Amino acid sequence: KWFYLKTNKYSSFLDMENCLRCPDDQWPNKKQDGCIQRTVEFLSYEDPLGVALASMAIVLCVITAGVLGIFHQYCETPVVKANNRNISYILLLSLMLSFLCALVFIGKPDKLNC
Repeated sequence: KWFYLKTNKYSSFLDMENCLRCPDDQWPNKKQDGCIQRTVEFLSYEDPLGVALASMAIVLCVITAGVLGIFHQYCETPVVKANNRNISYILLLSLMLSFLCALVFIGKPDKLNC
């Protein structure tokens, strides 16, 4: 993140007094005598991989919600009671939130998700 500011033609990289730091949104160039703008790369919803990951996250979240609905519908049956109903609810809700968390990282980064 540092670049060397050449003050005259006899300066060298050994002269550390003239090194300056690039701003956070820039990188040093190949010669390290100036800064260039960083390119922001992100996974978009228009990309095939972004569409695949988003749809997979939504489908898995819907499946988990279906299982949670089935657990809630049959909450008085011996099988659900033996399965420790409260922990199952917490685990299924946590699993749904973890699937939905993947959607936060798709799309252009901003201050909220960066």
